[in-house]
Amino acid sequence: MTEHIDKQRNTRQRTNPPSPSRAQQAPIQFAQTVHALARHGDPAVSNVTFVLGAGFSHAWDNRYPTGTDLFDFTGDDWASESPFLEDFLRMMHIDRTVGLGRSAFLDIVYQVGMLKKYPLIRNRYVDEFYLELVERELRYAVLRKFHQHVKPPTLVGDTLSFGQPLSDAQTAISSLFAALQEHASATSAGERPAPRIGVNFLTTNYDFVIEAMVDTALRRARSRELYRGFTPFAWCGETHGRAVAVPFASGYLLKLNGGFEIYRREGHFEVDYRRRDTQVLRSNPPDIMLPSRAQDYDQPYFQALFPKAVRLLRESRVVVLVGYSFPDEDALVRLLLRQFAEAPADGRQRVLYYIDLADVQTQFAHARSAFPHASAHGGLAVLPWRGSFSEWCSIAVRSL
Repeated sequence: MTEHIDKQRNTRQRTNPPSPSRAQQAPIQFAQTVHALARHGDPAVSNVTFVLGAGFSHAWDNRYPTGTDLFDFTGDDWASESPFLEDFLRMMHIDRTVGLGRSAFLDIVYQVGMLKKYPLIRNRYVDEFYLELVERELRYAVLRKFHQHVKPPTLVGDTLSFGQPLSDAQTAISSLFAALQEHASATSAGERPAPRIGVNFLTTNYDFVIEAMVDTALRRARSRELYRGFTPFAWCGETHGRAVAVPFASGYLLKLNGGFEIYRREGHFEVDYRRRDTQVLRSNPPDIMLPSRAQDYDQPYFQALFPKAVRLLRESRVVVLVGYSFPDEDALVRLLLRQFAEAPADGRQRVLYYIDLADVQTQFAHARSAFPHASAHGGLAVLPWRGSFSEWCSIAVRSL
């Protein structure tokens, strides 16, 4: 396996970005790497991990909002949609005449976080529970804004469905994951076969696209077999042990920023893809981490997920990075990604495939912000792709 990655490293230029003709080879080389892992990989560390940002969901369906759109409330009527939040903004003397764009939203979340952390700076009539109510309303506002853009997948029986036929681009993406699952299922004999490779997902997204895509690609409730980084208190209302535990997980699905299906319940977390009443959602909105000028990484959910994500990246041999823009507020996420290849010696045994619409130079700059040794002699091999993820998938799947 190491020799195969070395060959990929040697095909690229060491100081300059690869030529377009070489860049076209990236998905083919990915398929070759998967073949090598399936034949010679160590099941304990032969993970293929997809790190997915908002650009992935947008590539699946362009109605899915990017981070810039999801947290931009410039055109919202807060007074009618959320009088409680409007009162808070007025009390904090936040100028509403200029509109609440993404920058202003980050400021608001930052102020709430600081007021929670430092009681001495709170306003006269602000206390712990009041700030909790404000935070709930902010999380609900993001969910409401998301639903204004797109209808999420729905639960049909045990599987998540998009509710309509897939487009050609979506078919190309789902076909890749179906093909990867075939390789992951090429297992040794035994009562519970051990796959040669693991196919995993690490994402900053809140939505259900990954789960619905996996269920659609494999035509069964496959996403339920993915370990979420925690054992849920309940799964779509079911609380018995066999419903919530995943003793033989077939991969990971770690949502670093929480998800629209994750709720707090009795000191734990539950997973529920069913539709909920508006008032129920307002009183207990999904557990999502809101963007801020200074991210609050002390939240219980992130503390539960972080060590699982670190271990997953350290045990991965291949990372496919799709549609992640490396925003400034995600400094800790960049440090987390570095666990994939912390030093040049680590990078020698690993490869990063980077798929984005940005030019190759920008992709290399982003990669180096997490991996300073990327593309250096003996460092992490980075194979960029400027273009659509669906095109990359269609080329890769033909070689699998």
